[in-house]
Amino acid sequence: MRINSKQPFLVHKLAEEWSEDNEAPSMPEDKSWRGSMAGSCARQVAYKLLDVPPSNPIDLAGFWNMGLGSSIHADVEASLHRWADTQPNVEVIAEHEMELGLHGYGHADMLVMMDIPWVGKVKVLFELKTVGGFGYKNMIGINKERACEGPRWSALLQGAMYAKAVDADLLVIGYLAREGLSPYMAKTYNKSEVDRFGAEWHYTKEEYMVVADEETRRLDLIAKHVNEGDTNEIRPRFSKSDPDIPWPAEISNPATGAWQLHDDLDNLVNTGKTWMCGYCQFQDQCIRDLT
Repeated sequence: MRINSKQPFLVHKLAEEWSEDNEAPSMPEDKSWRGSMAGSCARQVAYKLLDVPPSNPIDLAGFWNMGLGSSIHADVEASLHRWADTQPNVEVIAEHEMELGLHGYGHADMLVMMDIPWVGKVKVLFELKTVGGFGYKNMIGINKERACEGPRWSALLQGAMYAKAVDADLLVIGYLAREGLSPYMAKTYNKSEVDRFGAEWHYTKEEYMVVADEETRRLDLIAKHVNEGDTNEIRPRFSKSDPDIPWPAEISNPATGAWQLHDDLDNLVNTGKTWMCGYCQFQDQCIRDLT
């Protein structure tokens, strides 16, 4: 029997390289929050705006996943540019920058301009994400005990804000799986060849505008409280439209991700847990601050 070495010295070198080259995109000095903060806990956003050092910084495995995502993004972008070059009425603009609300700034993955004869000019905002095999299966409904989840709410909110900023006719949220479905599983669940590794969700202007406005106002309000030094008003809550955490529920135990919802008379009316606390770079800091 072969046992893997406890002292690897080769396989992790790429992850180390990616961890050293991980600067966030630039943005104007008068802006504070980023589009990538969409859907995040308000307290997490505040920690970032206050430049609080992460108590739970990204580890090497995290940089590996982020690096894989960045590499896939770069290849997809190049592929779409090559495709657009063969089409007479298509233009692809990558890393499109934009202002968001009063204090936000974003870098959309791709803006696709298409001239469709029977429709006219169509502007498509394409936001691309990568996800592990387990998460992807839940998104497209490969789980008999759970309904099709669709894209992560944070991805939809981010894409919606970007789409609103450029007045897009259509928002496309795309996900590529880092581990595809097996042929057997695809056949069992009646999934296509493309479904095995990628999926898209499309949203019209009427569908994305409401959540875009709501999330932009939430993030601008967090920035306002931070700028005014009024951080006591920033509660550990998520977006108002989050389908999994009813507003205005608050995190009650950051160590477990437990949340509680109280009514106007402070009666406890609902409880639950979220996985997001376990992936937060400020989890330990938040535990200290809430105790």
